[in-house]
Amino acid sequence: MFKKGDLVLHRYYGLGTVVNIRRMRVTADERVYYIISLADGEKLLIPTKEAKRLGLSAIVHSEAIINVLSDAPQSLADDFRLRKTEIDQKMGSGDPLRIAEVLRDLTWRGNAVKLSDGDTKLRYKARKFLSSLLAAQPSTDTRSAPQRLDATLKQAIQVRGIPA
Repeated sequence: MFKKGDLVLHRYYGLGTVVNIRRMRVTADERVYYIISLADGEKLLIPTKEAKRLGLSAIVHSEAIINVLSDAPQSLADDFRLRKTEIDQKMGSGDPLRIAEVLRDLTWRGNAVKLSDGDTKLRYKARKFLSSLLAAQPSTDTRSAPQRLDATLKQAIQVRGIPA
C-alpha cells in the first residue's frame, strides 16, 4: 500500500513519513511493519496488513479539503450532546474530508449563533488538524495553511449570502 518516503496520515497520531518497511517480531507473530516517523520525532509501528483498520491512510490532496469547505454546510443538532456525538464520530474517523465537514459546519453555525465552549474547542481541533495536513503539502507552509482554511470558509459564507 505505502512505500518508503510516503507521507501518511494516522487518525490519532497525525502526519508521518514511512521511513522503513521491515519484517519484525514484535509480539508472538512475525509481521511486516511500516515504521513511521511522526512530526514530533516519535516512531510508530503499524502492521502493513492492518494499516487501514488501524487508521493509516494516504494524504488527501488539499483541493479536496478546500472543496468540502466551500460546499454548503450540513445542519448540526441544536442539542449539544447530539451535536458532539456526531462531530466526535467524524473527528474519530481520521478522514480529512469528514474533519473538513466539522470545520465547515461549526464555522457556519458560529455565524448564526454563538458557539459553546465545547463547539469552539472542537472547531479548533478540526482547524489544527487540517492546517497540519495542508502544511505538509508542497504548495503550502505552516503559516499560510490556517489562513487558507479561514479565507476559504469566509469566501464560502459570503458567496452564499450569509454575513461573515
